[in-house]
Amino acid sequence: MEYESETHEARTTNSSYEDAAAYITQYLDAPVKKKNPGAKLLLLQALVVEFGISKQPPASISSATKLLKASVHVNVNDYVAKRGKDQSELQQIMQPSKKALRKDLRRSSRRSSLKWVKEHGLNALLIGFSH
Repeated sequence: MEYESETHEARTTNSSYEDAAAYITQYLDAPVKKKNPGAKLLLLQALVVEFGISKQPPASISSATKLLKASVHVNVNDYVAKRGKDQSELQQIMQPSKKALRKDLRRSSRRSSLKWVKEHGLNALLIGFSH
C-alpha cells in the first residue's frame, strides 16, 4: 500500500508539472495584454510548479514573484528552449545564484529581448544587470 501512495504522489506531481507547462505554453502563445492580476498570479504559480521550487504554490503575486526571484536563476533563452520536456531539464539549466547567471550572461551572447520577456509576462525571471 505504501508503494501505491508513493506512485500516486509521483503521478500527481508529474500531472501538476504537465498542467503548469501546458498553461505556460498557452500563455506564451497568447499573452494577456491587459493587466489581469488573476492571469498573472496563475502564470507565476505555474512557473513555481514548473521549476519545482515549492510544493505549495504562493497565494499572492508578490509572494510568487519573491519566491521566483530568490530561487530561479535561469537564462530566459535557455528556459524557453528547454521548457515543456521535464523538470530535470529545467533544473539543469538553473544557475546556483544571480551572480553566476550574470557571469554566464556576460560570457555568452544568449540574451533575450527585454521587450519580449516583459510582453510574455516572464518579468519574474529577470535579474538586475548593469553593463
